[in-house]
Amino acid sequence: MTVNMKNRNELTKVALRIDGLSIRKEIVLCEPLEKGSFIVRNIPAFVYGVGYGDKIQLQSEESGDFSIAHREGNIAIRVFVNGTLDCPEIDRVIEGVTRAEGLYEIARNANEESNSSLLLLSFPIAIGFPEIEKLMASLQSLDAKWEYANVYDESGEALNWWLPEK
Repeated sequence: MTVNMKNRNELTKVALRIDGLSIRKEIVLCEPLEKGSFIVRNIPAFVYGVGYGDKIQLQSEESGDFSIAHREGNIAIRVFVNGTLDCPEIDRVIEGVTRAEGLYEIARNANEESNSSLLLLSFPIAIGFPEIEKLMASLQSLDAKWEYANVYDESGEALNWWLPEK
C-alpha cells in the first residue's frame, strides 16, 4: 500500500523550508484550500515538524516559511537504509504501518548509482510511541537509522503537539 492521494490534478506542489536554519526547501504535494492554506498530502522527506494530513499556512512563497494551522494526528518517520528496501525487515515494518492504518512512501530505493534508500512512514498517533518504537526496533539488524520527522524540531526540542492542551 502506498499513500492514497486524492486526484493528483487537485494537488499542488508547495516548496517548504526544510528547517529554520537553512534556505533549502522541499517540494511537498498539498491540497490547496483558501489562499495560502494547504493540507499536506504526502509524507515530507526532510521538512521538520510537519506530517501527512497537517493543515499548513504558507507564510512566504519565497522563503518557504510556514506554520501549522491544524495537526491531523500522524507521526512521521524517516528511515535511512544503506542498501535496498527489498528485505524482510522492511516488509515487516511496512506490514506494521498498514496494520496500524498508517501510510508509507518509498522515496528512494538503492540502485546501481546509489546504495542508499529512504522510506517514509506515517502512523496515527493513537498507536502510541511504544508501539512505533517496538516496530522500528525490528530494523536493528539492518544498516539503517530512523528518526521522527514531526516529533522534534530541528534543534531537538520536543514539539509536544500530541499532548492534551492545558
